Amino acid sequence: MGWKSGKLWLTTRGGQVLFGNAPGVIEDFTASQLQSRGFGILDVGFRSTSLGYACGGSGSLYKTENGGERWKRDKSADDLAGNLYTVKFASISSGFILGNNGILLRYIEKS
Repeated sequence: MGWKSGKLWLTTRGGQVLFGNAPGVIEDFTASQLQSRGFGILDVGFRSTSLGYACGGSGSLYKTENGGERWKRDKSADDLAGNLYTVKFASISSGFILGNNGILLRYIEKS
């Protein structure tokens, strides 16, 4: 659970990412289009209002370029033998994804 542009987002064990339909704490959510293949989504992190990543079980990693409406699987983490727990962006050009067994992925913006 977290905030994006003042609106609440939630993830589910069933692999959904839900976004609040209005600012603040509300009970009205819209599901985004993310096909998680049955893996739970554990965290979402946004680099900007449009670019974000969602991570979860068995190295599942997803990328959105439209603020979370639609997600595509990022296959760069497919060979990881572990869960990905959290996504954090230190700045607009760098971020990290932390997983179990010492997994640490680094995002670097390509120039």
